[in-house]
Amino acid sequence: MYRSVSRLVCVLISLLFLFAFAHSGFADSQDVKGLSNGSSYYIKNSSGMKYMVGNASTLTTVSLSSFSESNNFIWILERTNNGLYYIKSKANPNRVLTVSGSALIISARNNNNNTNQTFTISRVTTGVEKGTYKIKHGSQYVVRNSNSVSLSGLGAHRNACWCFETSYKGNADM
Repeated sequence: MYRSVSRLVCVLISLLFLFAFAHSGFADSQDVKGLSNGSSYYIKNSSGMKYMVGNASTLTTVSLSSFSESNNFIWILERTNNGLYYIKSKANPNRVLTVSGSALIISARNNNNNTNQTFTISRVTTGVEKGTYKIKHGSQYVVRNSNSVSLSGLGAHRNACWCFETSYKGNADM
């Protein structure tokens, strides 16, 4: 009898903690699982295994390159009030990924709070390594296009999969 009561008390206490946590600010976060608002990441394309980098001198051109620990390779996620993200350059936090022109090229421009600078990020859970995500602008996916970054409607391709590696300990979601 004592064991049954002890188990019941443990279950009730556990449920109380779960209820309290579910109503705290931690569980109410709008962050995508494995990513944190304000955290910095290296963003590597799953297909080409190259990293997104802002041009060292102008920080406007975004391309793909082999890994470097330079701040030009580090991107900071900043969540907006509506669950979208600005993806800011650590080398120049005023620069964010921006959809430019009719060619749908991704560049890094001064943040002016326009919709061409916000993205949705969703976690990919099957067929890829942990810490892999898709980045979208509207209905278009951010993809690897040779050594550049652009938009495409082909979200099922591995060119549209990006690994977010924390700038301090390895892949996100690990």
